[in-house]
Amino acid sequence: MKKLRLIMILGIVIIITNVLGCSELSVNNETEELDSYTLFAPLQSKDTFLINNDGEVVHTWKGEYNPGNSVYLLENGNLIKTNFLGPKVNSTFKAGGAGGGIEEVDWDGNVIWNFEYSTDKYLSHHDIEILPNGNILMIAWEYKSYDEATEAGRDSEILKDNELWPDYIIEVKPKGLNEGEIVWQWHVWDHLIQDKDSSKLNFGNIDNHPELIDLNYISSKTLNPGGADWTHINSIDYNEKLDQILVSVHGFNEIWIIDHSTTTEEASSNVGGNSNKGGDLLYRWGNNQTYIENANEIQFFYGQHDAKWTEEGNILVFNNGIGREGEKYSTVDEIITPVNENGEYKINSDNTYDPKEPIWIYKSENEADFYSKNISGAQRLSNGNTLICSGVNGHFFEVTKENEIVWEYVNPLKSTNNHNSVFRAMRYYEDYEGLKKLFDSGKSIEDSIKEELSYNIVDTGVNTFYTDKTIIENISIGEAFYGQDANYLGNQPSYSNNEDGTITDNVTGLMWQQTMDSKMTFLEAIEYANESKLGGYNDWRIPTIKELFSLILFTGESGGESAKILFIDTDYFDQPIGNITIGEREIDAQVWSSTKYVGKTMHADETVFGVNFVDGRIKGYGVLKPRGNTENKAYFRLVRGNKSYGENNFVDNGDGTISDLATGLMWQLADDGITKNWEESLDYAESLTLADYTDWRLPNVKELQSIVDYSKSVQTTNTPAINNLFSLSEITDLNGKNNYGFYWTSTTHQDGRNIADGASYVAFGEAQGEMFGDLLDVHGCGAVRSDPKSGNIEDYPIYFGPQGDIRYVYNYVLSVRTIK
Repeated sequence: MKKLRLIMILGIVIIITNVLGCSELSVNNETEELDSYTLFAPLQSKDTFLINNDGEVVHTWKGEYNPGNSVYLLENGNLIKTNFLGPKVNSTFKAGGAGGGIEEVDWDGNVIWNFEYSTDKYLSHHDIEILPNGNILMIAWEYKSYDEATEAGRDSEILKDNELWPDYIIEVKPKGLNEGEIVWQWHVWDHLIQDKDSSKLNFGNIDNHPELIDLNYISSKTLNPGGADWTHINSIDYNEKLDQILVSVHGFNEIWIIDHSTTTEEASSNVGGNSNKGGDLLYRWGNNQTYIENANEIQFFYGQHDAKWTEEGNILVFNNGIGREGEKYSTVDEIITPVNENGEYKINSDNTYDPKEPIWIYKSENEADFYSKNISGAQRLSNGNTLICSGVNGHFFEVTKENEIVWEYVNPLKSTNNHNSVFRAMRYYEDYEGLKKLFDSGKSIEDSIKEELSYNIVDTGVNTFYTDKTIIENISIGEAFYGQDANYLGNQPSYSNNEDGTITDNVTGLMWQQTMDSKMTFLEAIEYANESKLGGYNDWRIPTIKELFSLILFTGESGGESAKILFIDTDYFDQPIGNITIGEREIDAQVWSSTKYVGKTMHADETVFGVNFVDGRIKGYGVLKPRGNTENKAYFRLVRGNKSYGENNFVDNGDGTISDLATGLMWQLADDGITKNWEESLDYAESLTLADYTDWRLPNVKELQSIVDYSKSVQTTNTPAINNLFSLSEITDLNGKNNYGFYWTSTTHQDGRNIADGASYVAFGEAQGEMFGDLLDVHGCGAVRSDPKSGNIEDYPIYFGPQGDIRYVYNYVLSVRTIK
């Protein structure tokens, strides 16, 4: 069999906003099936993702709530999602699968309909089913007090929580923006029987009434036997041809079928509808012990989920296996029901229903390898294969009738307690009407993925090749210094002049002030931003350091204190230089950000990070002037839009790599503890094999700066300025104190007499310098500076420049790769 085997960590998420991906993905390319797409909503995320067969996230719906629990793609291209409103909204019903809300969201993420079904008397949960007429079937719990339960015939000895939550089903007709009309309902409570107390309601002979529900049946083989969440229906499906409803009843280890053709009044009785049985059960299967005393039949279902009709009319069920005798394992079971063309189910003389056993069972060759104690689902595909979601593990895989796995995906998005669970995954083919918007855009999958990223990093603009001494024409694979910035072209800078004093960055989505006003203090800049109405907008702000650094281009050239070629696109932006007539240097044109340094620089100075577009660096600038207590002044370039820019979304992939789901980059989790010069660092990254990936490289300066965490510093958190998921080597500085080193980038910094001999680094520890005879934190953790590319390791560190910058030359490496 021809197979393409890929090892990928994407981000939806790649999560790309959320770039997701799979830890292991197998794709069978032998079939000539239409391309397909898989929809899922991780239980630990507010977002919903659509991936293609290569595991790439092609669309993400951002959300306000975690799922509660199912999501579906409608034929109009909208997403319909159940919402978990949380215990603060509903403190009565606390159990797995709790929801409370449902919403329809368009392709662009706009909520076009929202409906909440949550009070202290009821709560929607688990699953929904969209009917052909657009109405929605919803499962809900209803509250029954101790008195109500015992009066109905519940044995008080097994009323563990002193209350009961029997299930019911409502059919909701959407109305307006946040309303729904309940047009039909069916209640478990209307179809009870009990044989414990003749003085109570619902007394009768259970063996003679398979159509009724034993109020005192509890299974010891469920997650919470005897609890208030008694029946715990966890899935619902509809058969249009039969006008019947299928539910999975976890608490009974059964599936039930009821008549939907009834009125609500008939559904509460045992007459009416196509079956003339009202709301009584038409069929049940999986555990005869629920209605036959001393049943000797084999129990088939064990805490099952996701009962669905197939196109052929069979029923497919994910059989979780909780409580199964012997070793724990899950199966997917397919049965044929004894139904005729009129929707009638034949019952045997002993009140049991066929079949005697499933016609098809999927289980792992080593049974224990496939086990998900709860959630999970299975879907019969049009090619005859079955898509299985092993929910606890976040593992999706497609199997043939012969039980061969031909496609796999593992949800990489993990919660803080390392869970990556998914309630269910749904497959849609490219001819599905609901996917029309994905293809009508005319964009490639790659373009769609890029648009999902919330933090698109703009390339440095560098297309020149350098050794450690000179500029050369080109460098090819296998040659010395291969892997530098010019060998990898990312999102090339692209701007639009809006002709109103604003410039739009087409890569980041940020809109910028074109021309900066005169220098001002930090407080003056805040007031200035709040009052600005530039271009008719009133939501201008001072940019963060990551937003501001997105504008830098390393095609610039610095000449010490003089300006040569600015590090910004001057075709679009006006960038002043220092006024030498008033004693400033040309490089005194610092542009401040809104990012304050959490530590202190120099002699305990309050500091704000800024970018110098004249000399191509990030450093911290004192809020006050070095001499005296007067406030420092600098330039400010206002920004608006894309407030997510600069926010990382890291996922530890558990294999020595970390994916940033916001940028679509995967990172080496830890450096190798060995410092290197620039050429050695390029070679190390290019030669690296990690987590089965071989396409690692040395990051460019804007990529590496993207993972700085400016809320951290050695002074305040005793950590490097990076997310705690990363592991950086600790060093002892020349003061004998703990610090963290500099990290090479692939970007040459054109500075000084020889513009080829230096490369930029990012300081995740203190960017120190020797001043006044002391080694001080001069520039701040997260500064971007540059070192000579080569030199004798025995000669370093040395101090350089007016602020005594410490130069190590032999720095550390964190390699990066682009998630495909």
